[in-house]
Amino acid sequence: MKSMDDMRCRKCCQGTSPGCKPPAVSPNNKRIVRNGYVRYHCISKGVAAMSQMQEVHSGTQRTTWELLDVTQAPDSISSPDKFDLVIPKFTDSENADQARVALSNVLAVLSEHGKLVILRSQDGVGTLEYTRRILKDLGFSQDLSRSLGDGTVVAELSGEDSKDIQLDNKITCFRFTDGEGPVPLLDSLKDKGWVIESHSKAEGLTPKSNVLVIDELQMDVTDPEQAAAPGLLRTVRSEELGIRLMTLDVQQYTGHQTAQAIDQCLRLLSKPETAARKDSEFAERGGVIYTPRLLADQGLNEAKFEPVRGREPQEEDLRTKKTPVCLGVERVDTIESLQYAELSSSPPPVQEGYIEVEIFTAGVNFKDLAITLGIVANADTSALGCEAADIVTQVGRGVDKFIPGHRVAVMFPGSFANRIQVPWQVAHAIPDALGFNEAATLPVAYLTALHGLFDLGNLRRGQRVLIHSATGGVGNAAAQLYFRTAGTDEKRQFLQNRYSIPADHIFSSRTTDFEHKIMQLTNGLGVDVILNSLTGDLLEASWNIVANGGTMVEIGKKDIMERNRLSMESFSRCASFRALDLSPDLANLHGQGPALGQTLSRSSHSWKLGTSGQSFPMQNFAFEAVADAFVLMRTAKHMGNLVLSRNPDVPAHIPIRPAPKAVRFRPDATYLLVGGLKGICGSLAIDFAKNGAEQLAAVSHSGYDDEQSQGVLRQFRHLGCHIDLLLGDVTKLEHMWKIFNETSVPIGGTVQGAMVLRDRPFAKTTVEEYYEATACKIQGTWNLHNVALENKLQLDFFTVLSSISSVIGNPAQGNYASGCSFQDAFASYRHGLGLPACAVNLCII
Repeated sequence: MKSMDDMRCRKCCQGTSPGCKPPAVSPNNKRIVRNGYVRYHCISKGVAAMSQMQEVHSGTQRTTWELLDVTQAPDSISSPDKFDLVIPKFTDSENADQARVALSNVLAVLSEHGKLVILRSQDGVGTLEYTRRILKDLGFSQDLSRSLGDGTVVAELSGEDSKDIQLDNKITCFRFTDGEGPVPLLDSLKDKGWVIESHSKAEGLTPKSNVLVIDELQMDVTDPEQAAAPGLLRTVRSEELGIRLMTLDVQQYTGHQTAQAIDQCLRLLSKPETAARKDSEFAERGGVIYTPRLLADQGLNEAKFEPVRGREPQEEDLRTKKTPVCLGVERVDTIESLQYAELSSSPPPVQEGYIEVEIFTAGVNFKDLAITLGIVANADTSALGCEAADIVTQVGRGVDKFIPGHRVAVMFPGSFANRIQVPWQVAHAIPDALGFNEAATLPVAYLTALHGLFDLGNLRRGQRVLIHSATGGVGNAAAQLYFRTAGTDEKRQFLQNRYSIPADHIFSSRTTDFEHKIMQLTNGLGVDVILNSLTGDLLEASWNIVANGGTMVEIGKKDIMERNRLSMESFSRCASFRALDLSPDLANLHGQGPALGQTLSRSSHSWKLGTSGQSFPMQNFAFEAVADAFVLMRTAKHMGNLVLSRNPDVPAHIPIRPAPKAVRFRPDATYLLVGGLKGICGSLAIDFAKNGAEQLAAVSHSGYDDEQSQGVLRQFRHLGCHIDLLLGDVTKLEHMWKIFNETSVPIGGTVQGAMVLRDRPFAKTTVEEYYEATACKIQGTWNLHNVALENKLQLDFFTVLSSISSVIGNPAQGNYASGCSFQDAFASYRHGLGLPACAVNLCII
C-alpha cells in the first residue's frame, strides 16, 4: 500500500448551502480523512453563506474552501491551477446569456481530464435541448452526450486539443500454469483492439511495462499463498526504476468486467507516469476498480498512547459509578489540569487486611494544592486527597473491627474519589454526634497537631507554644495552646471570640513583627515549641524565637523543596528543627508497625472529645467544583476548612477519563513466543510477565546460551512467571506438534516472530536464498495455524510480527518483504475464518 499525498483534487461547486455535504463526509456523518488534498471553490457572491459553509464542514480534514466568481473573465480568476471537477447549478434567476458566459469561463479553467457536471432544476434556464446546444457550441461532443434522466446531461470535451491517444496495441500474455489459458478473457481483449501474443514462459523476454493479473489476493483473501507477490513486487519496483510493474487483482479470470479492468490498466500503462499518476496496484471487484491507500489507524494510535495520556474523558455520574475513580493532576503547575480518572475497568477485589469505603466528604489540604502546583517533588500526582469521611461497603479477610455500613473517617492517599480501599488501621469510627463534613477534616489536623507537638516537639505541661495560621484546621485541633498567629484582623477576632484568647496573645502572620512582640511578652525567653507553616523571612523570624532547648516543627514544604538556608544561631541554644511529612508513613502504614496507628487512635480520641461546642468555620464544594476549592485555597483568604462533599441522592456528573484497556492473560494458559528470547521476542516476554502472564513458552532454533537471552532470563527470576525453554524449527510441522504437547499448560495465544534475513537485490537472489528467508514466515505461520486448529485450541490472539518492508518494498529485501506480505494477508485470511489474528508491520528496531 502507498499514500498519494502528492495528488491534488480541486473542485468548483455552485451554491453554498450548508446542507450540501462534500464527499469528505460519510453517509453516517462520520468525518473521514481524505487521501488527496482537496480545495473547494464555491461559485457564490454570498460571503455570509460561504462562512457558514466553512463552519459546517470545519471538521473535514485536509480541505480548504474559497469563494470564486465565474461570471468574471478567466484571467481575473485567482486560481493558479486548473479544476478537476466543476459543478455549476442554474436556477430561474439566471438567463441563457449568463449561463453561456459562466460555462465559457469555466471551460477555460477546466483541467485536461476535468469533468463538468451541470445541475439544472426543472424550472431552471432553457430546455434540455438548449442546454445540449450550449455544450456543443463550447466544444463538447454531442456524439458523446447521453441522458441520465430528465434535466441531466453528461458530456465529454472533444475539441482540437483533445486527441485520441495512440497506443501500441500489441501485448504479450504469459501463462505460468499449464492448460489452455484464459481464452475467453483474451478474446474479450482482442475485441477491444489488442493484438495478443501468448507465451507459456517469460524466459528471454524483458518488457519494460508489465501488468500482472492475479485473483482475490488483497481483498477478501481466500488463498494467502499468492499474497507473497505484493511484497516482492513492491521491492522490485524500488530496485528497478526503469521498469513499470503494475498488478491487477481481479475477482475472477473471466468475464466482461475483468477484461474491462485489464483494458483500463493497459491504457494507463501506455501513458507517461507523472507525479499525479503513479499508482501501480489495482483491484477489480464487481466492475469497480480500487487502488490501495495508506491511512492512519486512529483507533490504534489512540490505544498506543492510552497508558500515557489516557482515553478521552466521558461525563458520568460519580454517585453511581461502580469502578474506582480518583482525582489526579495530569500536568503540574496548573489547576486547570485536574482530572478525575477511572483507576480500573472493573471493581477490584478487597485485599486482605483492607476495607472498601464509599466516600461522601473529603477534606482539602494545602498538600493537595502543593502537589498540583508542582511544589512537592516526586509526589504521586494520580491520587490527590488524604482524608475523608465515608461508609464501609466491603471488608477483606482478617478484618473484624468494621462491618459494611459503619461510618468511618479515614486518612489515606487518594481520598478525592468515589470509593477507595484502605488498611483498616487508618479508619476510625465517627461519633454519632459528628457529621460527615466535620469528620472529614479532623484526621489530618489532629494527627499533625498531636504527632508534631507531642511526639516531635516533646511538648510538656507549662511550656510555651506558638501555632502559626491558627484559624486553620491544625490550629483548631490545638485549641488548648496559648500563643497563636493569624493572617487578618477578621481571623484574629475569630480566635478571641472562640477561645477567649487575649488580643495581645494573637499576632499577625503576614509580617515579622510577631518576633519582637513574642520575645517581649516572654521576657526574652522565647517559645518552647513552634508549629510552623510560614515561609521565607517569616520562617527565619520563627526560628529566631525558639527558646533554649526548644523545638521548631516544620509542617510546610516550600522552603524545604527550594533548599533554602537556615541560620545556625539558634542551634547554639540547643534548639531543634524537626520536619513533619505524614505521606511516607501513610503510604506504608501496614508495613511500618503500630506507632502511627497508635497516634491515629490518640487523634481519634481527641476529636471525639472536641465534637461538642461551636462548629469550626467550613466551606463546602461539590466534587465537580474541586478546582474552585483549590483556587480559593491558593488565595489564602479562606478561614477554617475546605471540604468536597456529595449528596447520595443527587447526581454528580463529572468528566471521567476511562481506565486504559488492560492486558489480561489467563492463568490456565501458556503463551507461545516463536523466535527465541533475542530481540523483540525477549522484550515481549518480559512485557507479558509484567502484565500478569503466569506461563510462557519460547521456541528457538539456536538455543538460549547467548548473552541477550540470558539477560532476559535473569529478569524473569523476579517477575513470578514460569517460562518453558523449547528447541524447534517452526518450518517443520513435526516440531510444532511436539512443541504444542510439551508446554506446561495448553497454549492460549501465539506470537510468530521467526525471522531469517538473506538481503540481496532480487535480480541476484538465488532460489535457495528466497526460500530460506520466506520459509519461516510462510510455512512457519501455516504450521502454527494448522496445529492450533487440529488441537482445537481457543487462542486469545494469533499475532505475527511482519514488517513495513511489505508495505513500502525495501530494496534488497524482496524475499523478506514477500514473506511479510504473506503474513499480512494471512491475518485477513484468519479473520475470514472467524479466528483472531493480527499482523504488526514493524519498522526498523
